[in-house]
Amino acid sequence: MGSRKHIKETNQYFTVEEAIDHLGFGPFQVWLTVLAGLAWMVDAMEMMILSILTPALSCKWHLTSLEEASISTMVFFGMGVASPFWGKTCDLYGRKFGLILSSFLTFYFGLLSAFSPRLIWMIILRGLTGAALGGSTQSVTIYIEFLPLTYRAKAIVLLEVFWALGSCFAVMVAIPVMPTLGWRYQLVFCSLPLLIFTLICYWLPESPYYYMASGQSEKALRVIERVAKVNGRSMPVGELVTRKTDVERGRFCEIFNNTYRRTTVLLFIIWLVCAFSYYGIVLATTEIYKAITESHGECS
Repeated sequence: MGSRKHIKETNQYFTVEEAIDHLGFGPFQVWLTVLAGLAWMVDAMEMMILSILTPALSCKWHLTSLEEASISTMVFFGMGVASPFWGKTCDLYGRKFGLILSSFLTFYFGLLSAFSPRLIWMIILRGLTGAALGGSTQSVTIYIEFLPLTYRAKAIVLLEVFWALGSCFAVMVAIPVMPTLGWRYQLVFCSLPLLIFTLICYWLPESPYYYMASGQSEKALRVIERVAKVNGRSMPVGELVTRKTDVERGRFCEIFNNTYRRTTVLLFIIWLVCAFSYYGIVLATTEIYKAITESHGECS
């Protein structure tokens, strides 16, 4: 009560962005880096498994090149179709809700994939897994919204370390599992970390930006106070308010207006090239290995 009375007497104001910058990068952000990194790791495992799964199924089910490619294609198709849905859902119900739901559904459909009796079921379930994966980027959204402006570039690049670790972990699991237990157990073992992460999300804070945008300023203030307590910093003086702006927000078409059109197109091109190069190399490497093993008669 005393602090609230002091706020009213000072007649000062601060926004969420100003509060986050004031509180700096501290133990709270380090803890959040680990949580967001875990999300990135488990998602990387689900993506990396494509390069492990399709060659194994090709040998087991004697798939054609088109059938083999359809398994990987459906994952990306599901992600592309579902991503707008996840964006809208997280804007309406919160980043934390979207991330928990996405993680659980990815675990659920990933686990069901292990019980696929034939190709058509594998294609359907991997497509649903991809659709669920479309919401996984909310871990990065939450992470960014707790970072001071001066740390964002460095911290986001740091998350790529966790992606690399997740990819390596999927391969490490495959080394003993694939030759002995088979691809079904590989899918099970790579899905279980998603369930663990879903449970850990209970301690994940909701974004104060979302709370302010949805008119829940008291909850936003409590989250900021939590950050201040963990970081050992004092709260900024004043009352938490929403930054006034004349720009309309929340509509997809806004990213193509005169102000953002060039940036949007450039980012689309950059992301397209990066994704094409990364997944092209990863999937092509397994195709080369498969061709070598088949030439030696190792695929039965």
